[in-house]
Amino acid sequence: MPSAGSSMTHGSVTSMADDINLADYMTGTDWLGIGLSVVAAFLIGFVWFTFLFGKQWAKEFGMDSAEKPPAKSMLGPLAKDLFAALLTAYVLWHSIVSFVPSIWADHLSSVAGNAAVAAEDAAMWTYGFWGALFIWLGYFVPVSLSRTGWERRSWSWFGIDVGYHFVKLVAMGQILAAFASGA
Repeated sequence: MPSAGSSMTHGSVTSMADDINLADYMTGTDWLGIGLSVVAAFLIGFVWFTFLFGKQWAKEFGMDSAEKPPAKSMLGPLAKDLFAALLTAYVLWHSIVSFVPSIWADHLSSVAGNAAVAAEDAAMWTYGFWGALFIWLGYFVPVSLSRTGWERRSWSWFGIDVGYHFVKLVAMGQILAAFASGA
């Protein structure tokens, strides 16, 4: 993958990439950033569902929060959650880099016969935040909202669930944005 942390100026255009094309950016992936964001998601989930809202969440499902499940019974759900976090991080990474104007400017310049297309990038953390917000708002909130109706989940459950996903996605977005900027 091209180095997203490098910068180049095309006249008045500030670019994050050195003569790359859009396809390189969209197919490239920063696996270290993705791996760290998955670890962050697991840590946030542990704190969220153990210390912050563990008792309330267990009550929502009619479970005794004092009763600990056998470790072996946790392996399957943890493996599925790991895969889900990996998919989320992968999609979030591509959402973040697709927001960066200089990537599109470089692509549009090459399509337009190397005519300069002006684009200036904001701080990468903003792309991490907006990417996380739009994924949360467009995918996580509607699914949880639907579950309150069809599965008769409570509004308390809804708040715990969408709150967790928002915090998780913003943290993942910030980690991925830091890697995209070469920080």
